[in-house]
Amino acid sequence: MSFHLILNPFGRLLLDGTDGKLPALESAFGQSAASGLLALSAIRLEPTACTAEVVFWREFADLFLTTLAHAPEAVDATGNSVMPEVPPPPQLAFEFALRIPAMPGAEYVTPELFLSLWRDLTALAHAQADTSGGLKAWLVGINPALNLLGKVTFHLAENKRSPDAPFAFMATYTHRLSARDKPVHLPLARALQEYAGAKNQTALRSLLEPVQKAADESPWARELLESRRLFQPQLWTPAEAYAFLREIPTLESSGIIVRIPVCWKNGRGPRPQIRVRIGGDKAAGLDVASLLKFSVESCLGDEPLSPAEWQALLASDSGLVPLRGQWVEVDRTRLQEALDHWRRVEAGSAGEGVSFLEGMRLLAGVKLGGENSPATAEDPATDWSEVVAGGELQSILEQLRDPDSSAPFDPG
Repeated sequence: MSFHLILNPFGRLLLDGTDGKLPALESAFGQSAASGLLALSAIRLEPTACTAEVVFWREFADLFLTTLAHAPEAVDATGNSVMPEVPPPPQLAFEFALRIPAMPGAEYVTPELFLSLWRDLTALAHAQADTSGGLKAWLVGINPALNLLGKVTFHLAENKRSPDAPFAFMATYTHRLSARDKPVHLPLARALQEYAGAKNQTALRSLLEPVQKAADESPWARELLESRRLFQPQLWTPAEAYAFLREIPTLESSGIIVRIPVCWKNGRGPRPQIRVRIGGDKAAGLDVASLLKFSVESCLGDEPLSPAEWQALLASDSGLVPLRGQWVEVDRTRLQEALDHWRRVEAGSAGEGVSFLEGMRLLAGVKLGGENSPATAEDPATDWSEVVAGGELQSILEQLRDPDSSAPFDPG
């Protein structure tokens, strides 16, 4: 359905043509034009329902909310958040007065009308934010995407055109939302220009607050900020990209959004590992006295690595190595330590395998060799290796975890 907005001779913005099908919007416009404009921004109607004047007035409401979202939230002496003052952008009233689309009552539009509506929106936002837990919580309640405005984002992408600098870095901030609520990013250097005036220094400090917080915690982030390389697009070597990737937990905890290649999940990229397999092929039986086959191999995902690939990984000191069409994270020292550890365990079994009890302990994450505590994430034998069940042992363990998957059994 489509509907219209009209202006009466007194400059009052009214809703027309909904026929009771949009009760929330009708109720909001019934209260005031400011309430209606906020509701128009919050409901996000389908494009087919938006006439030219609806799009125009929603743009005005979105601009107000965008300006509000960029404003730093002040705190009073008691520690409570205070609604900031948000003057309209220069020339806003004249620009909107000149751009008014054909609509009933367009002849009543003046620049003062938009300034008056801006003041009404500010007063309404003040009142509602006070009862909604502060400005940011109120904005999220209107449109969750508004929470992204003013956020700093660090982007890392592959630069396949350069073999010497195969990564590209850029810092941006979310300037506004598109008509479909997608964040529109601008280079962070633009913020220095936009907030150049002394009157905007508070907004600039608020924008860069997460970056400063990260710099306080991370020497890497501090150097990036103090050298001002942060405000320039950069081409990076694998070693530089790896240094950035290792800083992700600190950056995100500081409030910076990080966008990185999809292969780098949960703060960790694809890694080669030492795979230890416990249990061989079919066995006649399985009891406490059984010996389980023990084997060690290097692999990437589910595929074993060739000797040449293994040597290429250990020869790299950049932290990231291109392998099989993807960038693989490598710590050659810890990877070699993991291999040496499991080779010693394998040698201790004298090629005869490990006992059933030792195999169960290994699968449970307990280290052998007199150490009874579970291995930790800092242990290269754990961080760069995995122990898996194989053959008949894997089948038996799967049946224990899911008895319904085993064949019917009649105990007599």
